[in-house]
Amino acid sequence: MLIQVSCIDTVDLELSEGEREIFIDGWLTDESDSQKVQISWTNGFLDESGYEGVTGAEVYVVNQSDQRIKFKESSPGMYESLPEGFTPKLGEEYILKVTWEDYEVQSNPIRLVANSELITTSVVSFADLNQVDISSEENNWYVRGVIDDNPRSNNFYVWRLIVDGEPRVEPSDIVLFDDKFTNGNLFAFDASNVLFRRDASIKLIHASLDKEAYDYLTQLKKITTNNSISPSSPPSELVGNLKDVRTGKRILGYFGASSVIEIAVQ
Repeated sequence: MLIQVSCIDTVDLELSEGEREIFIDGWLTDESDSQKVQISWTNGFLDESGYEGVTGAEVYVVNQSDQRIKFKESSPGMYESLPEGFTPKLGEEYILKVTWEDYEVQSNPIRLVANSELITTSVVSFADLNQVDISSEENNWYVRGVIDDNPRSNNFYVWRLIVDGEPRVEPSDIVLFDDKFTNGNLFAFDASNVLFRRDASIKLIHASLDKEAYDYLTQLKKITTNNSISPSSPPSELVGNLKDVRTGKRILGYFGASSVIEIAVQ
C-alpha cells in the first residue's frame, strides 16, 4: 500500500492597497423619476467598509441643444437632476460633465435609443414538471420574455430583475442579448442566469442599449464572473466612456442611457 503524505505551508502575501480612484456611474432613462449619477471612491483590495461617496462635486448633463441640466447632491456621492421632471428624449444626445477639485470629467456623447415592445412574460422551470416534482421553495425558476423586435435598427437589450423587492445587482445577474439573428421578428429570450422561487414576486426591467453600452456591460460581466479554473476572458482593463479632459486620463465607470419598460411577471 502506498500512502502519500504532504504538508501545506501558509504564505502571507502583502497586497498593495493601490491608489484610490474616482468611479462614476450614471444612467439616464425615459422614466419620469429624477435621473441619478453616483460618484464614489474605489476601495483597497482588502477594504470591505463600502464605497465612500465623493461629495461637493459639480454635476450636470448637456443636451445637443447645449442646455445644461444641473444635478444636486441628495446624499453623499449621489446626485439627482434638477428640475426633477427632466426626462431624456429618444434620439437625443447627452454628455455628462463632472467637476471636483482637480478633476474635470466628461463623457463621450450618448444617445437614448428606442426600445422594442415586450409582448409577454412568463415564469419557467428548468425541470419538466410533468416528470419531476419541484418544490415552489426551490430556486429553479426563471423569466422568459417574448420581444417584438424593432426592424429599423440593430437592437441591444439588458434585463434586470427585482426579486421580492430586492434588485439583483451582481454583474452575474445582468441579462444581455441582441437581435443579431432575430432582427425584426418576434423572439423569446430566457433570463436563465437569474433563478428564484416560484412564489417569489418578480419585476422585470426591459431596457434598450446602444452598441457601446452593450459592449461595456458584456465586458464587465466577463471580467467579474471569471473563475480560476476556466476563466471566460483573459485579464483586461474595463474601458468606459469617461475621461479627465485636463489630463486625458480615463476615469472608471460609465455614463449611459436606456429606454425602459418595467413589468410585473406573473
